[in-house]
Amino acid sequence: MEYFNEILDRKTGTLSRVSQGDWITITELGDLYDMGKREVRDILRRLEVLVVEGAERHRRHRLARWVVERGWGRRIEAKGTHPFDVVGPELRQWLSSRWQQALQDKAREATASTVEAARALAHFNGNRLNGDLTVQQSVSWLIDHFPHLTQCEMGLILNVTQQMIAKWMNVRSAQIRDAKALKAMDLDERKALRSSLHADAPLSFWQKE
Repeated sequence: MEYFNEILDRKTGTLSRVSQGDWITITELGDLYDMGKREVRDILRRLEVLVVEGAERHRRHRLARWVVERGWGRRIEAKGTHPFDVVGPELRQWLSSRWQQALQDKAREATASTVEAARALAHFNGNRLNGDLTVQQSVSWLIDHFPHLTQCEMGLILNVTQQMIAKWMNVRSAQIRDAKALKAMDLDERKALRSSLHADAPLSFWQKE
């Protein structure tokens, strides 16, 4: 999207429009580098262009303040819409000289085990009829099939932060505890628990997409 400044000519009283260049979203920036949404955000986070803000379901990547203060990017927070960011030509030029190094740094961090795990997960997703696993589902899949991976390594594979991995690991642990507690109940206790659940209970973990 091209942005313009309107400048008033005090002598003639007319407004003239001056182009500020073409501004694009983060996803569109990823398209320029042939990258998906998660991967481009991972690279931009490494370059400290993006930061993670919010908590739980409201967590999202936003432009770092220094980018906005330099006038290289804008946070769009129009009322009634989801917030998003756009980046201008100057930031794209700044990124172009650092992009390959960021990719090389990321590649060096990948160990043989992470490469193997990433390929296995990609193969599993490719054979699914319902599309790729969500991040939450992918974390559980990696723990089950590659239990030796660290949180950082799983973050590299899924292109999310270590904090996000920790969050879903904690959710998984709580689900396992609940399942074990349910298994330990006798039949009458299970029936009583089921009857107390709301009829509109959400879909199970593996049904969610």
